[in-house]
Amino acid sequence: MDYSEGDLVRRYQPRTAKGVKKKLSRFWTGPWVIYEKLSNVLYKIKHSTNSTPVMIHADNLKLYKGEKVPKWFKPPQKTIVQAEVLNLQAFEDMRQNNMEREKDAKNEIISDTTQHLNDTDTWEQSFTPPVIILHNFPESSNEAPPGTPSGIPPVIL
Repeated sequence: MDYSEGDLVRRYQPRTAKGVKKKLSRFWTGPWVIYEKLSNVLYKIKHSTNSTPVMIHADNLKLYKGEKVPKWFKPPQKTIVQAEVLNLQAFEDMRQNNMEREKDAKNEIISDTTQHLNDTDTWEQSFTPPVIILHNFPESSNEAPPGTPSGIPPVIL
């Protein structure tokens, strides 16, 4: 459950009074007020105006559904602030300029590629495959030529 500041909640405090059975004990106290929201699961709550805030996990809280509201509790006032209307024309002009720049960049890229496609020197490059020469040695010879491993590798020029 997600609570906000100013919500009334009940706090889980498991304790039993001496001589009272656990079954008859009340474990939920309150109402408490959410004083500060520290994270999605951590809250600071207060039991009265002068009490010190208690940090508690959201698992130990539940929403207060009672009709009895403490006298010291004042719900937070929601204020509505009128915001001035911004001049959106400046943003529209910036957006138009960016769109024109993108069009210019696309046209420039397209013209560069067509220029390269029409250029025959760059399109038809000469390719010379490597020449592979195999050394033919007599099969009766068990010795490898100097500088080569035991097998006879091809020479690539």
